[in-house]
Amino acid sequence: MERIRRLRVHARRVQRRSAKLEYRDVETDYAISKRIDFYLEGLYQNVHGAPAGSVLSHAMINTVSPSSSDTQAVVVVGMRHAF
Repeated sequence: MERIRRLRVHARRVQRRSAKLEYRDVETDYAISKRIDFYLEGLYQNVHGAPAGSVLSHAMINTVSPSSSDTQAVVVVGMRHAF
């Protein structure tokens, strides 16, 4: 049985008007049996160039409260069980 099922690294840059957003994420999962695995995901976002006080001046990763600064990082660890 292959223990590490996947390892994905992703990075992209997006420019919206004057704001430049950088995203980076890494995710992997590790199987302990055919039906159970653990996963680890890390996300990073950096925003720069947006006017102060605008919506785009703070980093915002989905499902997490917006950052009070121009950077935000999130780490998620979990376990999955397939039925």
